[in-house]
Parts: sequence; C-alpha cells; structure tokens
Amino acid sequence: MLGYTPQELAERSLADLAHPDHALHSIDSWTQLLREPDHVSTSEMMARHKDGSWRWIESTTRNLLHEPGVQAVVVNFRDITERKLAQAERERLGLRLRQAEKMEAVGRLAGGIAHDFNNVLGGIFAYGEMLFEKAPEKSPLKRYAQNILAAATRGRELVEQILAYSRSQRGKRAPVDVGNVVAETLELVRGSLPAGIRLEANAPGSRLVVIGDATQLHQVVMNLCRQRDPGHERSGAMRVALEAADVSAERGLSHGTLRPAATCA
Repeated sequence: MLGYTPQELAERSLADLAHPDHALHSIDSWTQLLREPDHVSTSEMMARHKDGSWRWIESTTRNLLHEPGVQAVVVNFRDITERKLAQAERERLGLRLRQAEKMEAVGRLAGGIAHDFNNVLGGIFAYGEMLFEKAPEKSPLKRYAQNILAAATRGRELVEQILAYSRSQRGKRAPVDVGNVVAETLELVRGSLPAGIRLEANAPGSRLVVIGDATQLHQVVMNLCRQRDPGHERSGAMRVALEAADVSAERGLSHGTLRPAATCA
C-alpha cells in the first residue's frame, strides 16, 4: 500500500512514516495501545509513500500481545486517499455553492434597494428641472439646479450599475472623455468644500478619451478627492491635475497590467 517491502517497514519507526501534523498523535495513540491489553484503536492519518507522496490511511489497531497464539499488535490498514480527495472536493464545491447563494441574495437585495432609490431620484429630477426652468439666466440658482441634475444623473447611472450587478451583467464600456468626467465631479466637490478651501483644477485643452464606464470613473475621481479631503483645515487649496501619459511599455499596477496603447496611422 505504501510501496515498501516488509523488511523496509520493519526498519522504520512510526514517526518516519506519519505526516508531521499526525506524528505526535500517532505516537501517543501507539503508546497507550501498548499499555492496555486488548485495546482497540481506530484512526486516520497521512503516511508517506515510498515515492514521496502522501496517502490517507485508515487503521484499526488491536493489542494482542497478551494472547499466547498471537503475541503481536495487529493492524489493519486501508487506503482512503480517493475518499478523502472526493470529500475535500465536495466541501470545496459546497463552499462555492454557499458563496454563490450569498452573492445571489446580495444581488436581490441590491436590486430592491436600487429600485427604491430610483423612485427617490424621480422626485429629485422633477424638482431640479422645475428649479432650472424658473431660475433666472446667469444666476447662482441656475448653476445650483444644474449641479442637482448632474448629481441625480450620476445617481441614476449608479442605480443602473447596481441593477446590472444584481443581474450579473458587466457595466457599459464606451468612449468617455475623462476631462468632462473630472469637470463634473469637481463641480460637485466644490459645493461641499469649506468656505476657506479653494479648488484648483488643471486639465489639457485637448480631449482625453478612454474606453470605460463613466460612472465608475466618476467614482474614482470622487474617491481621490475624498482621500485629500481638507475639511479639517480652515484654509488652503485642493489641487487636481489631469494630464496625458505616454505608456511605451507594460506597466505593473496593483490590480493588473497596463499595456501600451496601439498606434493608428
């Protein structure tokens, strides 16, 4: 079963064959067995095969040293490696199934919340549009109304993203002008800054277009601004700069690899 001849096994101790995690327990069980005549012990352990691999062994051991006709410890071994591997695979699949069920439940919950939030946004859109129509031209109220509608639009896009997640769909990927996304986000950030904090933005005049999800890019910019939130400061500046970078070779990132952009004639 383990690839050894009887002579080779006779020259080895139990500790040589048992897995390090099981060796101490096996030695303790063997010691107890030798002290108690007619004692029977059943256990499972990993034993090293002659080829170096580990096998799961189920053993039933009985102390018959006191029996004149036997005068030995009788051990019955059975290789249960395949059973253990199948059991481990069942546990792995069971874990994946439970995880999938949890994610399904989260998706249903997210879908329900998104639908309710969409109803709330309906009122925000309605009142924001009325405010925009009634506000005088070139007045602060006009700009405030635009910001309300822009934020509500982002909220609706978030709702669509949550619904797509709940349906296990991939978010929309399309050409997006990063400059516009940054400008819209900074307009929202500007309204939440303390009076003594000024927002300084710098962006190139040319369009910077990438393939991606505008809502997710908006979240990235918003998160970056929050990480540098100067709300605890009474005065100062928050500087945001957008610039193009030439990636001539692959660049390793924390979540993957950025590949060079393909050039077009």
